[in-house]
This record gives sequence, C-alpha cells and structure tokens, in this order.
Amino acid sequence: IKDDTYLEDIHNILNSGDVPNIYQKDELERIYKDMRVEVQGDGLIPNKTNLFNAYLKNVRSNLHIVVAM
Repeated sequence: IKDDTYLEDIHNILNSGDVPNIYQKDELERIYKDMRVEVQGDGLIPNKTNLFNAYLKNVRSNLHIVVAM
C-alpha cells in the first residue's frame, strides 16, 4: 500500500459504506434527489439525513470489494 490514507478509506467503506467528505455539493444534491421516492415510499420524511442513510443502505447492499495482494 503506497499511502496509509488508502487503509483509512477502505476501513470506512467496510464499516459504513461511505468515505467521509468524498462527495461534492452537487453530487450530494443528486443523491438526495434520486433517493427521495425511495425514502417517501418507506414512510419516512425526506430530509437530508434520511435520504443519505437510504443511499448508504443501497451502497452497503450493492458494493462488493475485492482485496488482492
């Protein structure tokens, strides 16, 4: 591993499905927009917290990581 920050990113992905501060403001707005229907369908208020948590749930369900040495 060339840089220890890679380990921190991998750790964050494995634990939460997210890398902190990786998204730009416009990317977050797109996530909020795309998750609105799903959150409302679950009977939740479509605030930023619920929208992002729904996004992370989808990431955790669909992200597969391969570590090769």
